Amino acid sequence: MAYARAFKSAIKAVDPTWDYGKAIPSGALDGITRESVESQLNKSGNTFVKKTSSGSTLDIQI
Repeated sequence: MAYARAFKSAIKAVDPTWDYGKAIPSGALDGITRESVESQLNKSGNTFVKKTSSGSTLDIQI
């Protein structure tokens, strides 16, 4: 789920009107790497926890 959100965010940064089912704009995903996604997450056991700007965490099950 965290990866899907990262891809969606990257696409929306290129084309804010994009939505599921539409073609992905050329080059929109070029900057996405596993490291760039995981840098926004903390791992807690087998669960990824999203880092927030306030320093608190939000549990996200994958």
